[in-house]
Amino acid sequence: MITAANEADVAATVLFYGGYSLGFSEMKSKVLGHSAETDEWYPFDKAKEMEQNLKAAGADVTLHLYSGTAHGFMEEDRPKYDPAAASMAWERTLEFLKRSLPTTSML
Repeated sequence: MITAANEADVAATVLFYGGYSLGFSEMKSKVLGHSAETDEWYPFDKAKEMEQNLKAAGADVTLHLYSGTAHGFMEEDRPKYDPAAASMAWERTLEFLKRSLPTTSML
């Protein structure tokens, strides 16, 4: 994520279940993050720390927490799939991309 998001021609980055904590001072893209309330791979406190670091570096970032969800809530073939949370995350993602990408984009 960090390498691509630092490129001038990358306008938007969407994260599901986590992120990274390096290179925020070079961030060029807007960032939308979706985090599970309970995530054994990337706890929400780490996601909040990432969000704070991005904002401190001047990045445009929005982070959503999905209450009652676990890592994998977006994946239909997983036992932790949450259809309501997944639907909301997709809606937010598509709206974010429509707002963030140039009008010449294929979206």
